Amino acid sequence: MKKALFILAAVFLTITTITGCSEKSINIISTANPNITENEFLLYVNKDNDLYYKKIGQEKEKLASDVMEYIIADNGRDIAFTNKSNELYYKHDEEEVQKVIDDVSVYSKVLFANTLLYEKRLQLSDLVGIWRNTEADDGFLEITADGKAIWYEEGQKKSQYQRV
Repeated sequence: MKKALFILAAVFLTITTITGCSEKSINIISTANPNITENEFLLYVNKDNDLYYKKIGQEKEKLASDVMEYIIADNGRDIAFTNKSNELYYKHDEEEVQKVIDDVSVYSKVLFANTLLYEKRLQLSDLVGIWRNTEADDGFLEITADGKAIWYEEGQKKSQYQRV
């Protein structure tokens, strides 16, 4: 019963306090995907990518901004999240949030509680450079830092492509 009351209170709090009661806020709530754990706390990310933590009988607490991903461990007591700066943070129960990794992008994958929290994806910077065709000696491709792709044949620029 206590848990059901908390869920109702959390939904009411989310609708009325956090985002207001406009039609726009209802759409935001539907994409927030809140998580409620056995330890009776609510964890959610708002439209601005701020991560909030709300425990029964306590005020909501903003844990972080610019959150990209978060995971609650199966024990319901441990939380891990990453932000846009590729930092990884960890929180256990009532303890303060701690930075665990300064830059997760140096790793190919980061798992927390056996769940994928971060996976390195191909970036433009990974492609910048000059690439030659290894199957035929008919030219090479240059990819620039500003996203242009330039095709060369016999040392002469033949065509240029840019993302639109």
